[in-house]
Amino acid sequence: MPKRPPSLRLVLGALVLVAAVWPLRVGAQSRVCADEGLGVKLTLPFGWTLERRSPYARILCTITHPDGGRLTLAVQPVAPSVRLEGFVEDNRKAMRRLGMKVELPTPRGPGLEVPVTSKDGKHRLVQYYVRVSDFGYVLTLSARAAELERYRLAYDLTLRKLEIRPDEEATPNQGAAGATGAAGAGPRPAGHAGSSGSAAAPPAGRVR
Repeated sequence: MPKRPPSLRLVLGALVLVAAVWPLRVGAQSRVCADEGLGVKLTLPFGWTLERRSPYARILCTITHPDGGRLTLAVQPVAPSVRLEGFVEDNRKAMRRLGMKVELPTPRGPGLEVPVTSKDGKHRLVQYYVRVSDFGYVLTLSARAAELERYRLAYDLTLRKLEIRPDEEATPNQGAAGATGAAGAGPRPAGHAGSSGSAAAPPAGRVR
């Protein structure tokens, strides 16, 4: 069986861990990973498998492909004064300190996308950053360098179906109403310094 890329472990170490552990709900036949407290719902692409809860508290979902690809959704609190660009740049600096080659972010929908190459050049990652309310979310695709593009479609589909719709009164330890309901009003700017409460993520199909 092919070895799973180790690069993601380095990225996780570069980011700040969340102290609280939020309950996850796994959907029928493990096709959905949801955090009701945060209003997050991630639908697995065909052929991918949901792994059990990561020991890293900030990892909401990890899904893997039998040939070695990996998709991970992580969350991190972001101070109201920190814009999306600052959140992304802090993580870019941390990865560069580990010797990784980190390219400049490019806009995609309400977020920013960052390509990354491991220090030895054997593995590549692509990360999508978006801010919703007081949290920053990162969807990461990781694979062997020569095979990253074969998983790009699964990454794109996962991103388009990703739902982040926090209820105004929800906390990480209670269910959020509307976590899987209809999309609300359009999202606030992802880097909006004062975003809070019921800001909605882009509805499925909005991120391109």
